[in-house]
Amino acid sequence: MKPYYDNWRSSSHNKTTCIDCHPYRPSTIIYSAARYLTGSYKLPLKARVEDKECILCHKPETVKVVDFKGTPFNHLEHIKKEKRGKNLHCTSCHYAVVQG
Repeated sequence: MKPYYDNWRSSSHNKTTCIDCHPYRPSTIIYSAARYLTGSYKLPLKARVEDKECILCHKPETVKVVDFKGTPFNHLEHIKKEKRGKNLHCTSCHYAVVQG
């Protein structure tokens, strides 16, 4: 876990605790511990962060339209509607905020 901890420590989210984004769920802890103890995990580790956890701090209504490579991007529009048959999630684009 050291490289993941080090990445978090140097990230913009270093004041946010692990359980702020990855809430404690007994089933997840047991499953993760079993995988760790048996060595049945693949690197790099990938943890899922639900949109509802992101939105607790990053309120979509406060995020303005941003420029993405010359194209205006409206976060609210993508959160509320399916686009091209897919629902986007915060981590669809922001997957490497902490782990680079």
